[in-house]
Amino acid sequence: MKDRTFFKRLVSVAFCGMCMASSMAQVTLNIDAGQRGASIGDRHYGIFFEEINHAGDGGLYAELIHNRSFEDNASNPDKWWAVGNARMAVVTDGMLNEAQGHALELEFKGAGDGVRNEGFWGIHVVNGQTYKLSFWIKGSPAYKGVLTAELQTEGGQSLGSRELTVDVGSEWTKLTAEITATGEARNGWFALKGSVPGTVVLDMVSLFPPTYKGRDNGCRIDLAEKLEAMKPSFVRFPGGCYVEGFYANGKTNRFEWKNTIGPIEERPGHMNQNWGYRVSDGFGFHEMLQLTEDLGAEPLFVVNMGMGHAWVEDYTRIDEYIQEALDAIEYCNGDAKTTKWGALRAKNGHPEPFNLRLLEIGNENYNFSSENNNDQSDHYAERYEQFRKAIKAKYPEVTLIGNVESWGTDNPSWRNPYPVDAVDEHYYRNPSWFVSQYNKYDTYSRASHKIYVGEYAVTQDYGINGHLNAALGEAVFMQGMENNSDVCIMNSYAPIFVNENNYNWRPDMIRFNSYTSYGTPSYYVQQLFPNNVGKQNVKWTEENNQLLRSGAIGLSTWGTSATFDNVKVTAGDGTVVFHDDFSSVKPEWKADGGTWTTSGGVLKQTDKSMQGKLYVCDVQPGQNYTYEVEATKTGGAEGFLIAFNCGDGDNYCWWNLGGWGNTQHGVEVCTNGSKTTAASVKGSLETGHAYRIKVEVNGTHVKCYLDGALLHDFILPVSRKIYVSSNIDDEAGVLYVKLVNPGASAQTATVNLAHATVTGGSVVVLTSADGTDENNLENPDRVSPKERALDVKGQQFTYELPAYSLNILRLDVRDVEIVAEEKAELPEPLVQYSFDGGQEADDEGKFPGKLHGGAAIVAMDDGNKALYTGSNGEQGFFDLGVDMARQTFSGLEGDYTMSVAIALPGVGALEQYCWAYGFSNGTELYVGLVNSPDNTGWYYTIKDGESADAPSHGGLSYGEWHHIAYVQEGNMGRLYVDGRMASERQVTQRPADMAQELTEACIGRSPFAADALMTEAFFDDFQIYDVALDGGQMKELYARMKGRAAKSREVDMSAGREELARFMKKFNCLHATTDLPEKISDRVGVRWFFSVNQGYEDAIALENEKLVVRRLPQGDEAVRAGVLSAKLSCETDTVEVEYPVILAPDDNRYGYLYCFMNSGKEITNFALGTKEDKGRVFNVLLDGDEIFDTEKIAEIEHGTRDAYIGRGEASDGYFITTTDMKQHASGVWNNHGINLVRSRDLIHWEGTTFDFNRGKSIFSDPDVTTGVYDTDEEYARINRVWAPQFIWDKDYNGGEGAYLVCYSILSTNEGDNHDRIFYSYADREFKTLTQPRVFFDPGISVIDADIVYNPYDSLYHMYYKREGASGTERGIYEATSKTLVGGTWTEVMHVTNEGSEQVEGSSTVRRINEDVYNLYYMRYSGGSAYKYCETDHLGLNVTHSSNVEGIGAFQHGSVMTVTEEEYRLLQAWSDVRLYLPRVEDLKEESGSQVFDAAIRQAEEALDLTSVSELSMALPAAYEALKAAVETYTEGLCAGWTPGEEVDLTWLLVNPDFSEGSKGWEGTSFTAASSGVAEFYDKTYDTYQVLERMPAGTYRLRVQGFYRYGDKAEAYDAHQDGSEQLLAGLYLNSSRQTFMSLFDGSAPYTYNPYIYPDDVRSADNAFNRDGEYRANEVEYELLAKGDLRVGLDKTEYRYHDWNCFDNFKLLYVAKPTAIREVTGSAAVPVDVYTVSGVKVRSAVMPHEAVNGLPRGIYIVGTRKFAIK
Repeated sequence: MKDRTFFKRLVSVAFCGMCMASSMAQVTLNIDAGQRGASIGDRHYGIFFEEINHAGDGGLYAELIHNRSFEDNASNPDKWWAVGNARMAVVTDGMLNEAQGHALELEFKGAGDGVRNEGFWGIHVVNGQTYKLSFWIKGSPAYKGVLTAELQTEGGQSLGSRELTVDVGSEWTKLTAEITATGEARNGWFALKGSVPGTVVLDMVSLFPPTYKGRDNGCRIDLAEKLEAMKPSFVRFPGGCYVEGFYANGKTNRFEWKNTIGPIEERPGHMNQNWGYRVSDGFGFHEMLQLTEDLGAEPLFVVNMGMGHAWVEDYTRIDEYIQEALDAIEYCNGDAKTTKWGALRAKNGHPEPFNLRLLEIGNENYNFSSENNNDQSDHYAERYEQFRKAIKAKYPEVTLIGNVESWGTDNPSWRNPYPVDAVDEHYYRNPSWFVSQYNKYDTYSRASHKIYVGEYAVTQDYGINGHLNAALGEAVFMQGMENNSDVCIMNSYAPIFVNENNYNWRPDMIRFNSYTSYGTPSYYVQQLFPNNVGKQNVKWTEENNQLLRSGAIGLSTWGTSATFDNVKVTAGDGTVVFHDDFSSVKPEWKADGGTWTTSGGVLKQTDKSMQGKLYVCDVQPGQNYTYEVEATKTGGAEGFLIAFNCGDGDNYCWWNLGGWGNTQHGVEVCTNGSKTTAASVKGSLETGHAYRIKVEVNGTHVKCYLDGALLHDFILPVSRKIYVSSNIDDEAGVLYVKLVNPGASAQTATVNLAHATVTGGSVVVLTSADGTDENNLENPDRVSPKERALDVKGQQFTYELPAYSLNILRLDVRDVEIVAEEKAELPEPLVQYSFDGGQEADDEGKFPGKLHGGAAIVAMDDGNKALYTGSNGEQGFFDLGVDMARQTFSGLEGDYTMSVAIALPGVGALEQYCWAYGFSNGTELYVGLVNSPDNTGWYYTIKDGESADAPSHGGLSYGEWHHIAYVQEGNMGRLYVDGRMASERQVTQRPADMAQELTEACIGRSPFAADALMTEAFFDDFQIYDVALDGGQMKELYARMKGRAAKSREVDMSAGREELARFMKKFNCLHATTDLPEKISDRVGVRWFFSVNQGYEDAIALENEKLVVRRLPQGDEAVRAGVLSAKLSCETDTVEVEYPVILAPDDNRYGYLYCFMNSGKEITNFALGTKEDKGRVFNVLLDGDEIFDTEKIAEIEHGTRDAYIGRGEASDGYFITTTDMKQHASGVWNNHGINLVRSRDLIHWEGTTFDFNRGKSIFSDPDVTTGVYDTDEEYARINRVWAPQFIWDKDYNGGEGAYLVCYSILSTNEGDNHDRIFYSYADREFKTLTQPRVFFDPGISVIDADIVYNPYDSLYHMYYKREGASGTERGIYEATSKTLVGGTWTEVMHVTNEGSEQVEGSSTVRRINEDVYNLYYMRYSGGSAYKYCETDHLGLNVTHSSNVEGIGAFQHGSVMTVTEEEYRLLQAWSDVRLYLPRVEDLKEESGSQVFDAAIRQAEEALDLTSVSELSMALPAAYEALKAAVETYTEGLCAGWTPGEEVDLTWLLVNPDFSEGSKGWEGTSFTAASSGVAEFYDKTYDTYQVLERMPAGTYRLRVQGFYRYGDKAEAYDAHQDGSEQLLAGLYLNSSRQTFMSLFDGSAPYTYNPYIYPDDVRSADNAFNRDGEYRANEVEYELLAKGDLRVGLDKTEYRYHDWNCFDNFKLLYVAKPTAIREVTGSAAVPVDVYTVSGVKVRSAVMPHEAVNGLPRGIYIVGTRKFAIK
């Protein structure tokens, strides 16, 4: 308490000081109407509508009936009540249409009976007002009478009615009427009453008052008029989280616009799961567009991109969401006569387009979890780019808005390379934060995208419903956005509405109930700003507008212990105001935390865990003082904190010495809890060193010294007395000056106006007596704007600002004189490269340079010349020459400037670190301009010992010229981007110091070998000055190049031809129909022509921009089928090229075989995948058992890893290579051998092990000297031989051919310090190997090489893993070579895109009869998964990865395509291998001879050794085994007697989960361990299917329970009766829910908690205590058929739990009906109930009534009873 009191006293003192300063000196504003800033666009102020707080239904949407379609609460419809003796029932049969799921059956038992609806917390009935009623009705079966529709008081008194004569049958009829109110009620009701007994069915009962603009299905007038008063320029809709939805009850519950248009009765509505209530979707997409138009605004539609809360669609499969967005644009903009959706818009009443030009892709979907959906951010960038490409291709005029982080940072960023027009920032903070962000956008880059602040509001410290302080904080933030309207182009507050009876969020702008509405102070701020804004900002200067910081001093540490001594504070006049040598304890010090003691003449802080708790001294030295202290670090991770200008725990400055992991010294300023770094340098503290520390404070100017050295010299950020924005409307002659005073004291401002004269004006003021004042229902206008005239004339006046006020001055002005900005003069540069003469030298020709690679000096579209660094694959750079660098740098010992113009024509070229220019000697001495990966930022860097960087804080936009300059002035380095300062840092290094040591000077090349060349970039006007250019000169340099052409036809045509050549290689070996692009790039178009060769007219043709392949040649030979011509054009430039089309032979493959290491057992597994699944889904064979005897195959460690399978050449058979290693047993990642494994039939395998440690004798060429490992001792030191794979080398030994086996080796031999790829040759029998030779060694560790020959480009492609040494990025890379051995491998690309996650084990396969490859690899961090991505025919254009799906312990492996014969052989082999032991066990247990023949048949089949024989015999053997079991089961069931249970549990595989999840299909268990299985926090359906079961009744029993959510909420729900048992077990269509975990039969307690809480305690409950047995379901199978045994849960419940064990299947009765049908002629029949309702159509008789409930049915012509 003492500490808090102390801080409060400090705050009071500091604040009073501020107030005194304010009253003593008034503010001066010098406004210059002639000096202009940024223009303010027409879209600056808008609104954001979301269905939250009943903003739509029960709010803006004028519908008065709540639950008008009876969809809420089917058992007792919400908001509806019976009148008199009426009977209500919700029905689901005979619906109005497919959209409606429920209707109300209403039985009138007498006159006056009926129903009434309470509306949305009452219906506002206004005397004399007419209400429009409509509803749908039908009789049950008919009704004739009079219905009275009536407005009522809550007590039932009539307030006006209308009688409707009704004569309806069983068909739906729509009735309408108008009711005029005869009285008033704030909380009225609506009633519908009958005149005679009878029954009707009602649906879609709708009642509307008069609406805004008289629109049908329209908006509530008072609420819409409040929006109109805000003059919004755009409306963002429909959300918000509402767009995303929240998965529940098997649905995403997202907004789907197509379900919200058309007649209201055709709209199904949906659950607004995010905000907790169902919506009718009456206020749908069309209505939102119509309201936007009526408000005079533009629509801004937010689209879902395939993810939301608790659900996500694979980002590679989001085409339907993209199409949904395209269709929405067409609905808004499409022609009413020629487009599908435009025609529907016209049909819905709006023939003219809505002109949608703003579209946001996702809502808050780009946060932090980009690799998953933990925060609804799964692969946002990849999703966005798919949307962008599709939308821009069809609607280039649409402005696209992207998402950035919505929480967790004050500096959200666009962290990907894709173009975006604007990004949507969201801020929900406290009032002080918003005030502190007044200057937030001053330093935002103007060279990148624009900013839309789509959601912002004070949501902390706002009072009850939103007070004035909150509104003023928002107003200051809005001033900052207005002042920076060139970058912050749009903004909208959130949310708008709240119904006072039901809120999910507050504060909100507009509050309402059924009869009234009012605005909060925030509403009036949002209303006043757009109503008082000019067209262009004007500039001003301020005097005496600072609230200067002053206060106490303090000490602290961060994760460190330290001692302090000799604290001295000296005032500005030299007076020592405080001194402490810690010889005693002084009372001025107060501790807020930590362990502080004074002893031995020093102050000690000994708690190393303490972080930043201040030890504060209550001294007030004024605003000018010097603070000195000695400090010694005695232990810990970081350093100490020297605090000054301390107010309270949320307001202070401190010098953080040794912070950030003891890597930096920085000054941090905390204002109202929001901390920023004001200055920083690299540095660290030594333990035990006594540092002399001095901080000089002169108002806002601060200098910091460490041991006498000046480290920081900077200006503190300041708070203002008043906050200003000013802009002008020249046409209207009005100057707007917005002034906000958020403080508790009035302020006076003197306004001096230049270049204009004031002739009069007015002011509107929003203020109140206290900043915490707010509006409410009782006093809705307490805080509301007041307007008055201003008596002002001339060019100077004084204005008084009340405390807590927003003041908007509207000044009438004349004689406005716009002052042209003077051009700054520029000095002569030391050196300049303009490239205008096309020469490879500077402009004076003094320093010759050289172009390398694909770099060239090219003509731009406007004739200007520029340097181009080449495209991907043809990249290059410009060598400036080291002589130029040395001579020029020698003159840069003081101030200097480096300047360059850059244009980036397209996306994707800057994926890695690359340098715009660099001067260097290795990597320890350099100067340069660096691009951060993906064009996310640029920074100037200089290193001479220590390095210093000046960042751009953002990337550069594409398709225009930018100017980047670095200016060194004194010890301050500044980076300018497009004429504006982006950052400044203290920099002491100088280029002159390294001039003579430079060895390289380049444009487009980095000194770091691992960095990429800067490809696809234009450079111009590279200049170096020996002076520091100022801000005006920076603007002039930018102005000189701004607007130049940033494109080059010369480059585009060259790049187009290169891209076309790559594309056309597909036709060297074509397998499938190919889309032919209309464009090669944005500027280069292409037209196609095809000449087909005779005889292939039916095989291939050009149709609709596709080369359609109808058939492939059979056999082994490719054929030339025709010639494809392409005519390229770029504006006036054209060129035509021709390519032959070669059709590849048919693959004749049926599916995919995946051979892999079992991730848990280090054995080799097989899995099969279908052709239709394209190698993306596999199901393991043998239930994950090994395919061969691992103990025998792997003779060294008896484990096989990294399996690779391939087909041998000619008739050589099949081969597998594996790493001989059992890391799970050894615990180390070393080994020394590999295995070559061979088979003739895919199921019988033998192998040879090669133990490299045994030396040269194991190889087939022991006498050869390879120059690598030439002694047995060297072989003995090999400690890693990994991931062997093989490929047929057709060129080996002069064309004889052999199998090249490649693998990686690491040893402890001298110089062998990294993994390299080696190769050996194996013989045709795969039994011998030659000695290892080096195959690939890039100088860093590489492993896991997979090599394939690519017939499209006639190159070998190698995929391999870089281990990341020498600063390179880890991952899978691709290289190509013309020859397999002896050639040069050229690295093409980094293939994988898994962020920071680790990957390995790549392999690739071309998809069956496709020109696409699947590339597989294992991700082993961040959630292990076997992944795949797709590449084009050249191994390029890699898609983003997805998980390989299916069943199996997938790990490092490979995939091979197989024939139908091979596929069926393998599947049947697995079936027989798995089923045969079960049949053998059954025979042994039963002693029955029924199995003997089948067992013999299976054993004989397994012994066969040819593929053709096995493919016939194994399927037949499997069928024989199943038939034997079927016969045996029928015999058991036939012997059933009443009262008996025949135990058939043995038919279930793994019914007690003793073998994990074995045998169970469908959804994978959350866990299956400890002998039990469970599902947690998910929906599921898991089962086994028993085929051809005898007719009869089956009973399924299981021990298990269900917990309805978290422990506490589930227990509470069980106690109060709201528990829902969502999980169930089933037999075919019969289902029974699991018993509750908290069932009264369980002998456990909640407090203390001893109910089962994990699988181990559940196992005890089931198998020790014998509990939870009451789970049982029965099903009658009326004819022989399949029985599906399983458990499921279709509705999601957060953190629910279903645990179970010991499934038991029993046969309990013979069939009771349909015996005559069984065995009758197989003629399909229809099934009816006895009342004539058809329940099934065209079913076979023996299946006719399976699964139907008990009752009597007509099957064909016979009657059958199910009892």
